Amino acid sequence: MSFTKRHYEEVARIIRTGRVYLVNYPKNPETPEKAQYLRGYGQALTRVQNDIGRMFAADNPRFDAVRFDMACEPRSEK
Repeated sequence: MSFTKRHYEEVARIIRTGRVYLVNYPKNPETPEKAQYLRGYGQALTRVQNDIGRMFAADNPRFDAVRFDMACEPRSEK
């Protein structure tokens, strides 16, 4: 199965939604456990993003990993 632009965009949107959650979470979590959870969540998102990027690149030599990574980042409110 080949992935399409629609697949890349939807996966990036899902990852971006997770990153928006982290950005919008209060800067001082209530407990050390919550802080540890948030760090783990961010690290897991990064691992998933990297692994999926490698999978997309293996599927399509024209896949632009930098563009995908940028699409996974929350957009600034300007």
